[in-house]
Amino acid sequence: MGKMFDVTEDIEIDKFIDKQYFYLMQISCIYIKLDKRYRVFSIIQWIFSFGNLVYHYLLLARSTMLMMTFNMVLFSQSSHFALLLQLTMILTFYFQTKHRELMLFHKMLSHGFFDYEEPPPPGDKELRSAMLRERRILIMIPTAVALAGGVILVGSPIIDRRLGSFDLEVLDREFSTHLPYPYGKYPYQTKEGFSYYAALAGQIFNGSLLTVFIGTAGFLFLTLAQNVSLQLQLLQNSLQHVEVRAEEMYFRLFGKTKNDGTSLYEDPQFSYCYSTCLRKNFKHHQIILRAFEYTEGIMSAPMFLAYMTGTIVIALSLISTGSNMELRFKIYSIKWYLCNRALKSNLLIFQEKTMKPLTIMAGGIVPANMETFATVMNSAYSYYNLANAFGS
Repeated sequence: MGKMFDVTEDIEIDKFIDKQYFYLMQISCIYIKLDKRYRVFSIIQWIFSFGNLVYHYLLLARSTMLMMTFNMVLFSQSSHFALLLQLTMILTFYFQTKHRELMLFHKMLSHGFFDYEEPPPPGDKELRSAMLRERRILIMIPTAVALAGGVILVGSPIIDRRLGSFDLEVLDREFSTHLPYPYGKYPYQTKEGFSYYAALAGQIFNGSLLTVFIGTAGFLFLTLAQNVSLQLQLLQNSLQHVEVRAEEMYFRLFGKTKNDGTSLYEDPQFSYCYSTCLRKNFKHHQIILRAFEYTEGIMSAPMFLAYMTGTIVIALSLISTGSNMELRFKIYSIKWYLCNRALKSNLLIFQEKTMKPLTIMAGGIVPANMETFATVMNSAYSYYNLANAFGS
C-alpha cells in the first residue's frame, strides 16, 4: 500500500531541503531551521536580514521622493528598486508563516510522494527524465533574473552618470555617489571612516540578499509547480496501465496469467488485484491534492504581490487545467464497465474529485495561467502609455 506521511517536523527534512536548494533556502531566509541546534542562529540571521531590508527600503523611499522633484527618469528607476525591496521585505516575513507547509511539501518530495510498491509502469522513467531535463532549462529563468537584477542594480548608476542627461551637481550634493549604489539618502556622512565602510557593507549585503532571494524564490516556485505537475502525469500513466499492473499482481500473488476474453474480470482473484491497483491510484490522487493545497498556500500571496512582473505567473502555468482533464479521460478509458458495483462507485468519486481544475489563485482572486500573463502585458503597456502621456 502507499505510504502516508505524518506532520512531525524532522531534522532530516532540513537536510533534504539544504541538499535540494544548495543551502540557498537558509541563506535567503525563506526557510530557516528551527531545531534546537540552529534555532538561535536562524532567528538572529532572520532579524538581521529583515532589519537590513527595512533600513535600505526607508533610505530608498526617501531618495525616491527627492528624485521626483528634479528627474523623472531617476524617480522611475528608484521606484522600481524600492518596490523590489518592498516585495522582498514582505515575502521574507511571509515565508516564516509558511514554514510548516514548506516542511510538509518537502517531506512528501523526499519520500517520492507515493510508493506503489510495485514495478513502475511503462513510461514512468521517461516522465521523470523529461522533468529533470525541463528543470535544468527552467532553472535558468530565476538564475538569469537574479543575475540581471544584480547587474542592473550596480550598472545602471554607472550608465546614468556617463550617458544620462542629469544635473551631476545635484546628484553629488544630495546623494552618496562614491558608493556602489549612489542614490541613497543617508542621514549621516558616508564619505570616509567607519560610516563609509558600514554603508558599503550594508549595500553589498542588501544587494546580495536581494539577488539570492529572487533566485531562490524562483527556484522554489518551479520546484513546487513541477513536482505537482509530474505527479499528475505519473498518476495518469499509472491509470493508463492499470490492467497491466493488475495482471502482474495477479501473477505475483496467485501465479495466474491473463485469459482470452472478458472472463478474467469475473475471476474474484483478478478483481481483487484490479481493485487494489485502483485503490493505490485513489490514494496517490489524495496525496497530490494535499501537495497542491500546500503549493497554493505557499505561492498564492507571493504570486499576487508579484502579479505585475509576470515571470512567476509563467512558471506556475506548469500546473494547468489540461492535466486534470486528461486525468478524467484516463479514468474513463479504463474498463470500468467490467468492474463490480462497489469499484464503479469509487471510480465515480475519483472522477468527481478531478472536476475541479488545479489552478493556483493569486491572492484567491487571479488565476495563474497564460490569460493572466496576457493581462499583465496589456496592463504594463497601458501603464507605459499613461506615464508617457503624463511626462509629455
